[in-house]
Amino acid sequence: AAYMDYHLDFSTYIDSNVRSCALLYETIVQNKLPVEKIIIASSQSVYGEGKYRCTTHGVFYAKTRSEKQFKDHAWDIRCPQCKTIADIIPATETDELHPHIPYAVSKVASENISFTLGKTYRIPTVALRYSIVQGARQSLQHFYSGALRDFSVRALSNMSIRMQEDAQQLRDFVNVHDVVDAHLYVLKNKRADYEAFNVGSNKKTKVCKLAQLVARVAQKTYTPELPGEFRINSPRHSLLNSRKLMRLGWKPTRTLENSVTEYINWVQTQPDALTAWKKTYISMHRQGILKT
Repeated sequence: AAYMDYHLDFSTYIDSNVRSCALLYETIVQNKLPVEKIIIASSQSVYGEGKYRCTTHGVFYAKTRSEKQFKDHAWDIRCPQCKTIADIIPATETDELHPHIPYAVSKVASENISFTLGKTYRIPTVALRYSIVQGARQSLQHFYSGALRDFSVRALSNMSIRMQEDAQQLRDFVNVHDVVDAHLYVLKNKRADYEAFNVGSNKKTKVCKLAQLVARVAQKTYTPELPGEFRINSPRHSLLNSRKLMRLGWKPTRTLENSVTEYINWVQTQPDALTAWKKTYISMHRQGILKT
């Protein structure tokens, strides 16, 4: 669906993710194809670090954390005025977009070109901004397939579960089957046309809680490890407000345990899981994407 993760060939994100969307509409228009609707796969990454609230100074959009902050283990987002730790506000579709990695920039651009051409040529278009989608067949090759892949392979290989930062990051994990249902809802509903929708679980989970759940489902002893690793340009917290989509009738019905169980059962059928994990982990360190 897209060129993803964080790689150093930055131009490929534009070639693969933006040019492909323009080419899709170009082909439809030039060949007068009877396409009734297009659903664009977008991402929560378009929101960047996101919106926060300080109890004293109110709401603000957080800036990307600097490498110095990471190295100082100053993980939290703080109010730019009083420097107290601020609270994340789940992103809504009307929030400002502040993408801070090439993948996210390409997703914003693909949304823009798709909505522009869709409206111009009357091709109903919908953008779905997924949170962290989980389930069987989630790629073992991608750097940003995320914590579930990493934790599952480690647990099943009887290794300690290594977590980044202080493991207190908040994430929104949504099951792939709920995401499929979201596509079907917007596909059949004209009220969704020319709109962007968040697709998440509407629940917040700490990374350490995910690690504990993985160990329990894998029937392994929970052995955490916090070496102070971090990924450049990774948001501190990432939460979505999916109520706009829920007003159309969609709602997430699968639990995080459903996702973890399904994924671990699948990983156990993959003989190359550990090899693939080692390859991506080493590559992230060599490219300076994952640091300590």
